[in-house]
Amino acid sequence: MYNRIQKTRKDLNFNVDDRIRVFYQTTSEPLKKALSVHKNYICGETLAVELIEKDEKKNEQSFSIDSHEITFSLLRS
Repeated sequence: MYNRIQKTRKDLNFNVDDRIRVFYQTTSEPLKKALSVHKNYICGETLAVELIEKDEKKNEQSFSIDSHEITFSLLRS
């Protein structure tokens, strides 16, 4: 997922050193668990100060990971 976040950062013209908040929404329990387990890695790689399960509609992106749907959005911190 971090590569999708990085692509979205670039598409939104965020600065390389901008800290962000990542909001995500999924009904997939395996995906929720994976995000929880890898939260520190994802945050470290993307300069995210938070990885939050929440419906946030700004800059929304949707995609599938092994047929598990996820929607996320980014905000500058």
